Amino acid sequence: MHGTGVLDGPGLENSLAHFALDGLRYFSKYDSEALRPYIIFMVYAYKAYGQHGYLSLHPETGRLVLDPSKTLAVLDTFSECFERVLAAEDASDGTALEKILYGEMSPEDEFVRSVLGLMNAAKSSGGGCDERPERNCTCHPTWSIPLCLECQA
Repeated sequence: MHGTGVLDGPGLENSLAHFALDGLRYFSKYDSEALRPYIIFMVYAYKAYGQHGYLSLHPETGRLVLDPSKTLAVLDTFSECFERVLAAEDASDGTALEKILYGEMSPEDEFVRSVLGLMNAAKSSGGGCDERPERNCTCHPTWSIPLCLECQA
């Protein structure tokens, strides 16, 4: 949309910022099976945000800091992954799709665990209700990734 002139730089930056902040709501419902596809994408998105420095944690306050100058790098990462998903679908390559989904997109990294920790801290301090009290840490979710087709065999 940016390359064709539909959105200018500030419009694109604003759109991605809204998308990133809206994604936080999925982390507050992290154990929801119904929302699992959206949560997996947000895990992937937040890994990209962290890897590119689009989002980071302020060293003193621990709050999220957004750097809009990294917008295009993040969107390039999203596009590259989407193109690989489409190519695997076109090739009817379920194994490649599973590798992308379960090996690349859904595993948490340190930044994602930090964001989950912030969300849990907000809930604990009255910033939300604690619907799943058994989830006491961000590194041991109560859901599990299903076995891929190769492992099921």
